[in-house]
Amino acid sequence: MHDGSARTGVRARVMAAAVVLGAFIGAAFAVPFVPSRLPLYEARLPWVHAEPTAADWPRPARPGESVRVSYPADRPAELVVTAPRPAVARGLARVFATRGAPAAEVLTEQREGLRAVWVGELVAGPRPDVRPATASASWLLARARWGRAFAGELPVRSGAMVMADPVPPAEVLARWGVVHRLALEARPELLADAIVAADVAEFEWFRNAPAWTTWGTGERAEAWRRRQVAHAASLEATAELALARVSDFQRAQGFATARERLVELEPRLAEAWALFAAPSPYGIRPLVAPVPRVWAPWLALGALLGALASAGMLALGVRLHASPRATVGVPEVAVPALSVAGPRLHLVCGRDREGTLRAALELAAHRLAAGDRVLLVDGSPRARLHERLGRDARWGLLECLAADMPVLGLVQYAGHPGLYLLPHGQAERAVGWSPLGRKLDEVLPHFGRVVLLL
Repeated sequence: MHDGSARTGVRARVMAAAVVLGAFIGAAFAVPFVPSRLPLYEARLPWVHAEPTAADWPRPARPGESVRVSYPADRPAELVVTAPRPAVARGLARVFATRGAPAAEVLTEQREGLRAVWVGELVAGPRPDVRPATASASWLLARARWGRAFAGELPVRSGAMVMADPVPPAEVLARWGVVHRLALEARPELLADAIVAADVAEFEWFRNAPAWTTWGTGERAEAWRRRQVAHAASLEATAELALARVSDFQRAQGFATARERLVELEPRLAEAWALFAAPSPYGIRPLVAPVPRVWAPWLALGALLGALASAGMLALGVRLHASPRATVGVPEVAVPALSVAGPRLHLVCGRDREGTLRAALELAAHRLAAGDRVLLVDGSPRARLHERLGRDARWGLLECLAADMPVLGLVQYAGHPGLYLLPHGQAERAVGWSPLGRKLDEVLPHFGRVVLLL
């Protein structure tokens, strides 16, 4: 009773494992059949911009493609891009991350164009003598024109989010305070270096990523524009104060020489536009993952079908195993209990093909169970023993007898450890059987039992 219950438990575990395996296989086979128009994958990126609109798409959205901004409670906002394929979701996320930011080559080309315009405005001829206050004012006017020109020509779209004006660091404010003080003290020999130092300090402030964690590229560019316009207004006001103490001629020279000062000053100022160049798309690595809520129904359906198929096959196998074997038309052949020391060559023959075939196979199975290496020799043209064992119908016994070929060279593995087959062969001419004994003597040292089927 205990032994039967143990077998039942093992059988139940085997069936459960087979059903689980079938579910896994069914889910795997369901993957290619999931419709390709569904949002199967999503790419996520940290996000500080406004939500993308239809104008931000590089092309019209296709089925399964979408973009939104997620605001999780436990982490910063994320851009979520969905698409039917992971590569498409990753590519779209990179496009949205670089939206509104031109390439560095475009920015360099536009800056070179502005420089060429300023150089073309220079007037050839000797430079007139100007007073220190006039020279100081010309440096301020040059920087003011630079700021207005670059703020107006910066090819970066303003951000959609409305941000308050940032508060500059104390160092930046102090640097610009030095510029105004030197201008009012009429010390032009120090003013150019002071302007460059203040510009570099402001550049470093805008380049400091931790100071702009909640600002997108467009919002930061807009803040930089407003700072340049504010600088220009402040510098122009200070220049007016400096020129108020000189003659009208000197005042006119201050505005005229500002073009020359601009050409001298521009190469020394920081490459501010480089702050807003689009990053390399390959440097942006969004996290791409399947969308569970889209995949789950299809994988569940595949798993269900796989489990049902596995259970059905198990039930069919159990039913076939439990049903009695049909024995109509096949005579019962008694196989004697042979001892290990019994004869090494066994001859099986009879008029009924199925009966003799079955007898030969059961005899071979009996000897295999006793630990013998068994060679089945098919000497019957109608037995076709190779078909029953699933072997090849190649050269065999007839070729050994007709052409004196070595027997061991034509022996095949019969699909079970210790069982081998010498098929009937395909010789077309008449074969004499007189060499049969000698051929069997060749193989007897290599096998524990030889079963010859005639």
